Amino acid sequence: MRTTPRYRRALAGLVGTTLALTVPVWAASAASAAVGACAGTADTSLDLWTASGKVTLTAGATPVRADVWGYSTTGNVTDLTAPGGPLLTVTKGSSVQVTLHNGLAVRSSLSLPQMDGFTDDAGGAPAGGTQTYCFTAGRAGTYLYQAGATATGARQVAMGMAGILVVRPAAGDVAASIDGTAATGYATEAPLLLQEIDPALNADPTGFDMRLYAPKYRLINGRTFPTRTATDHVAATAGTTLALRLVNAGIVEHSLGALGLRQSVVALGSHVQAHPEDLYAETLQPGGTLDALVAIPAASPSAPTSYVLYETAAGNGVSSLQSFSGMATTIDVAPAAVDPNAPVVSALVASPASVTAGTDVQVTGQVTAGTLEWQLDGVGPWTAAPSFPVTVPTTGLAAGAHTVYVRGADGALTGAAATVGLTVQATGAGADTTGPLVTGTTVSPAKVKGGQTVAVSATGDDRTTGGSNVVSATVSLDGGATAPMTLNRTDNPVAALTATVSSAAGGHHTVAVRATDAATPGNTSTTPGTATFDVDATLPTVGTVVVSPAANNGTLESRVGAGVFSVSAVVTDPTADGVGGSIGYGEAFLDNAGGAVGTGFPMVPGTGVDPTSASQAAGGVTVVADIPLSQLTGMAGGSTHTIYVRGRDGVGNWSAAMASGTFLVDRTAPTVSSTTVAANRGASTVTVSGALADTAPSAGFTGAGWVEAWVGTTAPAVGGGTRLAVTGTSYSGPLTVPVPASGSSTVRVNVRARDGAGNVSAVRSTNVTVTANALFSNGFETSASPYGWSSRSGSILSRTTAAGVRIAGAASGSLSLAGSTAGYVVTTGPAAETGYHASFAVRPLATGSPAAPVPFPVFRAASGTSASGGEVFRVDMQRTSAGVNQLRLTAGTAQTTWVSLPTTAGAVSSVTVDWTQAGASLTVNGTTVATAAYTTTATVETAFLGRTVGASTGLGGSLVLDSFVSARDHLPLP
Repeated sequence: MRTTPRYRRALAGLVGTTLALTVPVWAASAASAAVGACAGTADTSLDLWTASGKVTLTAGATPVRADVWGYSTTGNVTDLTAPGGPLLTVTKGSSVQVTLHNGLAVRSSLSLPQMDGFTDDAGGAPAGGTQTYCFTAGRAGTYLYQAGATATGARQVAMGMAGILVVRPAAGDVAASIDGTAATGYATEAPLLLQEIDPALNADPTGFDMRLYAPKYRLINGRTFPTRTATDHVAATAGTTLALRLVNAGIVEHSLGALGLRQSVVALGSHVQAHPEDLYAETLQPGGTLDALVAIPAASPSAPTSYVLYETAAGNGVSSLQSFSGMATTIDVAPAAVDPNAPVVSALVASPASVTAGTDVQVTGQVTAGTLEWQLDGVGPWTAAPSFPVTVPTTGLAAGAHTVYVRGADGALTGAAATVGLTVQATGAGADTTGPLVTGTTVSPAKVKGGQTVAVSATGDDRTTGGSNVVSATVSLDGGATAPMTLNRTDNPVAALTATVSSAAGGHHTVAVRATDAATPGNTSTTPGTATFDVDATLPTVGTVVVSPAANNGTLESRVGAGVFSVSAVVTDPTADGVGGSIGYGEAFLDNAGGAVGTGFPMVPGTGVDPTSASQAAGGVTVVADIPLSQLTGMAGGSTHTIYVRGRDGVGNWSAAMASGTFLVDRTAPTVSSTTVAANRGASTVTVSGALADTAPSAGFTGAGWVEAWVGTTAPAVGGGTRLAVTGTSYSGPLTVPVPASGSSTVRVNVRARDGAGNVSAVRSTNVTVTANALFSNGFETSASPYGWSSRSGSILSRTTAAGVRIAGAASGSLSLAGSTAGYVVTTGPAAETGYHASFAVRPLATGSPAAPVPFPVFRAASGTSASGGEVFRVDMQRTSAGVNQLRLTAGTAQTTWVSLPTTAGAVSSVTVDWTQAGASLTVNGTTVATAAYTTTATVETAFLGRTVGASTGLGGSLVLDSFVSARDHLPLP
């Protein structure tokens, strides 16, 4: 058997799509072009309609049901009782035309993965439209058909849109065969479509997140084991060959085996195997097909009339009937056909049924005609007998159970055999001195709560230990006193034994069963049959109860679109007395602290919980329930309510106490009581702050609460603004505002709040003045002094238009470095600026290299109008003895190191100074080369470009200045 599970079909194909189903949606849309080569009239024409319906997944008074999708060939598109599609059959070599009628609200196409020459179709039929598919059925075998590779095709398959196509052998071949040859011939066939269902997807096919897809039910031909009826079983005839046509339309591997039978796998993926494999169960990959032949034994006492056909590994590698998750059915075997005129033997009785060897047994019964034939233990020749009674000698028979076969014979007609059993007792040296064997001892359930009854069953068997009838049995618990058991019969060496036991003590418990035979004196089993069960006597506990949301105005949902709010709690069931706890559930009561056990609304574990995990139970499992929002309709605003939760473990122990959590019904809207907007000073963001108020009892502004702001006169949808931070009843945060290119403008700032219960306040608005970022800019393009500046002092800074000297445009400012006279231009554009940013281009044409460099200012910002007083920051320049020009930044008491400019003669450098009241930095040629850290309360009112100090520089030549730009908040502009 091969049962290694692997997910082969990529789950990524299931992720991120949503799909709405509307059946029917037969709009009058034109049919799409055929996919594949349709030449003339097809030999076989088929129509498939997308269809929907419901499937029942579990049995009982309140079965689990799920909406499913599939296909119909009748056009009745809303009457499915199971997922999947009808069995389609065509003939080998025939041309086939399939017309898909799409009743989905999105595109759907058809795919035949194993069909050679079939064209995959990613476009498909539009909603309400059709698509035609044409192909030639070139190879006999079994094929999968399913929804194709449209954008939502994988989701359609997961909802059930798949089926089986069988290509029959061509005329002249062996008709009842897989590929048309006698080697693959069979008497009956069973097409079996294997699928899975995740109820979460089927409950919400339009919104389910396919990344969470985890199938919980497995189906054969659309049915799970608990809901399967006799009409869903596989039919076979004794002594013939059964063909299993398996198609895996799921996303996990499946391995289907029949207890007591072998399979000969003759084809995989519709391709016949050159060497068929004889095995118990083959692993079938997702999307794969498999054809296997099963030899059904002829009728005999050892041949059952039904074989369990089940998933041997259930997609998790565990070979166990407990793991099939619904993927199981039976092969029901009918007796071989018998001539209706053949005699029938019935009502056989052996007397005595238990004898010592050498004593004849008389078999009586009824026969409809003719004479009789009998055979012992199914071997050897048949012995003729004229009529009943038939005498069966037992001389030489071994002690133990034997079977007599009797059939009728009427001329050439021989009827089916009937059977009756007898037992030969040991005598003499082999007299029955040994008690019966006890086999198959089981207890059910294997884990119970204290005092719960456990059913004990076993088999007493004396056939190989003397052959006497089993007449009594006892059971003991944990080596204690014995109690009698019930026997199904006392006239046979084999008897079924049953009893019930119970224990209130927690821990492991063992039952021991002994049987006694009818020998004189009676023999009792030497070795008992034993089985163990566990008693979990520890009560679970319930942790903190969480209601989400904890406050509600009747509209807040715990999940978008769910229409509910939720309550959750952690139920813990620890390991005690060596017995691990078990996963259970909870129940909740609304405003009812005295709710009776078992009467609350159920709370169930979330996904990913292993019901067999004692470690999860000990660590605590979260149980959740959803409460419809309609429950809040009649509750008064401002009222507080309590939800009480009781926990139950997996064996039925309830917690001793209930835990509780509260929620508030709050329908009163909050108010924005104040709003303050900080000045922007050219910045694109402003700080909006203020206070909130909410009438008690209040949900406050945590959880679902928030404050949002926006600018302008058009309000966004609630929740569509910029969120501001909320602390208690205060709010604050940045808001982006439109900044004019120059001057100032008035901007309307709006604030709206929502409390934790979902109530939204009225809008509070205030107008703020927004100031442009740009200040004064100049490139010395104006020819008359002061060249476009506010003023000019001294003549050593003049305007030059000389080629090779000027930097940009028609002119630049030229600052003479000789002598000791000050000269500069002034801008009075700043207005108490708390941030000031300036850039300019500089070309040093200095001459001379003094032994001791002499620093001098080239740019200065001041808090007043004096060139020498109220300095806020400045940029100094010097020339080293090596002829290297350098700059540094001085701001308050902070001063950077000297930064060297390029040494190439006449090279132009860009210089930027970024200053705020918290520090300043100097950027040269795009690289920030120096920073000055400090704090100040000073503001900038005036800026000076040039030499503001009348002192010698120790240099000759000039310094060319140009492209001056200044701004309040940032550079570059805008």
